[in-house]
This record gives sequence, C-alpha cells and structure tokens, in this order.
Amino acid sequence: MLWNSRSHARTWNPFLELERARERMDQLFASVAPHEGPMPTNLWVNEAGVRLVALLPGVDPRDVDVTVEGRDLRISVRRAATEAPTAPIVAESLTADAPVKANGDVADTTSWRRRERSTGEFERTFRLPFPVETDRTRASFANGRLEVDLPRAASDQPRRIDVRRN
Repeated sequence: MLWNSRSHARTWNPFLELERARERMDQLFASVAPHEGPMPTNLWVNEAGVRLVALLPGVDPRDVDVTVEGRDLRISVRRAATEAPTAPIVAESLTADAPVKANGDVADTTSWRRRERSTGEFERTFRLPFPVETDRTRASFANGRLEVDLPRAASDQPRRIDVRRN
C-alpha cells in the first residue's frame, strides 16, 4: 500500500498493515507447509465461531493448558517421557538368546530402536480471525483428542441492517 500524506494522514495505521501482512503470511505458510510437529491441529471457522481439534496421544488432560488472550489462542502441553517397555515381549518374536528377565520382562539391555513421539513441553499459538466470547469458550479432552469451541463475540457478529423507506 502506498502512503499518501494528504489522503491518509489520519486514517493510515502502519500497525494494522503489519497485522494484515502477518495474517497473509500465516495463510501462505499454512497452505504450503502444514505443521506436523508434536501437536497436529485442524482449525475450522464460520460466522458463529472457531473450532480447534488437536491430536495429543499419550498426554494426560491435566498437562494441557488452553488460554485465550485477545485474539490469540494458546495451547501448552507437557508430555512425559516414556520409558522402555516393561511388559513382556511377545514370545514368538524372541529368539532363544533374547535378553529377557526370569519374570518375563524385557531385560535392562533393551534400548530404543525408534522414538517418534515428542516428549517434553511444547506450545502453539493461533491467531483467531475475530474476537471470541471467552466466558463461553469450551474445551474437552478424550482419547488423546483436544477439542476447543470458541464462539464469536456478539459485538463482532455480522448484523443485517434494515433499510427503511422515507
């Protein structure tokens, strides 16, 4: 956008332009390189509000924190590190000299072969497209699936204006 000192001296807001540029960049990167980190997420929007679904397998619901501040939705998660398995390995998969304790548990020499699930603390922040009613926002967690419903603020909802005849 070009700035004209005569016509935009009072209406042009550089911070608003930066916010719009940020939103366009977010949309561009989301379409080109979707996030596939420790918290894969889907986000839906309509005129009534926003719904977010995040997949968090192996996370205890007490270790999930959801906050809304202004138009930012922040999800913080702590996933505890998992230890090597202590349950017996299926007998058919063992060879005669496999390292198994007398009680059938995996021996101490067991080590990770592949570890793809992230552990530790991680956080994601999503910029919401409009203000939401924080007191009506609901979050639920079941079977490793976090669902957050954020209703659009009544003051920001589109309203039809009736035109009266004179």
